[in-house]
Amino acid sequence: MIRKTIIKYTLMLVALWAAVVVYVVPSYASHYSPKTIKLKITVTNITKSIVLTPPLLAIASEPMRLFALGQSAGIELAKLAEGGNRVPLANQLIDKGARIIKMEGPIEPASSKSVIVTVPLGSYLHMASMLLPTNDAFVGLNGLSLRSLVSRSRTLKAYDAGTESNDELCVSIPGPQCGGEGFSPEDGEGIVHPHPGVHGEADLSRSAFAWGNPVVMISARIMN
Repeated sequence: MIRKTIIKYTLMLVALWAAVVVYVVPSYASHYSPKTIKLKITVTNITKSIVLTPPLLAIASEPMRLFALGQSAGIELAKLAEGGNRVPLANQLIDKGARIIKMEGPIEPASSKSVIVTVPLGSYLHMASMLLPTNDAFVGLNGLSLRSLVSRSRTLKAYDAGTESNDELCVSIPGPQCGGEGFSPEDGEGIVHPHPGVHGEADLSRSAFAWGNPVVMISARIMN
C-alpha cells in the first residue's frame, strides 16, 4: 500500500513538473531567445577637432562591401564622403537585404552616440560617416561580426574616397566649420586610399584640424 502511494505521488510530481516546463519555458524563451541578442552599439569620435556626420549603421546576415582600397568609390559612397548624405548608400544596402539602424545627429569630437538594437546572432555590422572639415574623407566598416565586437571594441581608420581633390577650400567643404558645397561630380584621385590627413593648405589649419589614425572606436555590449 505504501509503495503504491509513493509511486502515485512520484507520478503526480512528474506530471506537475511537466506542466511547469510547458508553461514556464516558452515564457522564458520569449524574452531570452537563443536566436537573437540585445546589444548597445556605441560609436565614439576619438579625434580632438573633427566632426563625424550622422553615421550610417547597418546590420546584415553576411559582410557587405561598402568600399575597397585601391578601387574606385561608387556614387553612393561618394555622396556620403563628400557631403555626408547617407541615404543613397543606405538604400543600396537595403536592396541587398541589410537592416538600417537609426542613429541621428553628428558626433562631436571626443563624444559618443549609442543605440540599442535586437539583432540575430551571427549578424555583421557595417558603418560609414564623413569627416568634417574635409573634401572627401570618411570612416568605414565593411562588415564586422557582432560576436567579435562584443568581446573586444574596434578602432577604425579614415579613408579618402578619391572622388574630390583635397584642395582644403571651404567653398568645397560642407558642414559647420566651412558651410561650403557638398557632393560635386568632379574627379579626385580616382581610388579609395588611406587618408593623408589635413595638410594645412588653403582654408584649413593643420594645428586645428589635423588628426592621426584611428579616428573612431566602436563597441557593443550585451543588454539584459
